[in-house]
Amino acid sequence: MATTTTLDKLLIKELKRELRDRSLKTIENKETVQAEADPDTYLFEVEPDMEFMQQQMAAVLENIGSMREQLNSGLRNTIDKLDVVDTKIDIMESGIKTELLAMNQRVQAVEERITNVDKQMKQRVDADEMKIQAQCMHRNVPDADMTSFVPEVSKKMKAPVFDGSLSWSMYKKQFDAAAKVNKWNSEEEKATSLVLSLRGKASELLQSLPNQQDFAALVQAMELR
Repeated sequence: MATTTTLDKLLIKELKRELRDRSLKTIENKETVQAEADPDTYLFEVEPDMEFMQQQMAAVLENIGSMREQLNSGLRNTIDKLDVVDTKIDIMESGIKTELLAMNQRVQAVEERITNVDKQMKQRVDADEMKIQAQCMHRNVPDADMTSFVPEVSKKMKAPVFDGSLSWSMYKKQFDAAAKVNKWNSEEEKATSLVLSLRGKASELLQSLPNQQDFAALVQAMELR
């Protein structure tokens, strides 16, 4: 009853302000309420409870925010998993590259060994061929002419084989060393040993030399090849 008495004493303007503070809206028709209208007989229309609607809206927004946070969390987890997969792929690629490099090195080492074995076998075959040729020349050439083709001391050390793969200057040093040890003092002895030492393309030059016993001509031809 005390509240009703208080409202009776309020002026219309104060009542409007009170309703506005309570989130209520007053509706007036064309016949505006007189300042002296009796509040007990004046009818007011108010909108539905705004506070309830605001609570509902807040609840909806809260649900939307929760769903958004869940989506963001799921997206972050997916991104983290993708990062882990990328890291694993990088590690695998690095391991594969390392294995390929090691494999290439092993293959290269095997190829080098095969090349060295081939060279050694070729040198042995060439040495055997030179022995056979020397024996054939010894059998086919008369004894009187042996000194002009095969020196008697040639059995001490055989001249190194020259097939053109080694530089001529390097080979010439080896040949001179063999000539010194075997005491090939005559030009004919040196020429004969050099002719027997030529292999492959280097031996093809002999076809253009009419006198194969001319050591100086042989050396000059080798230097100009």
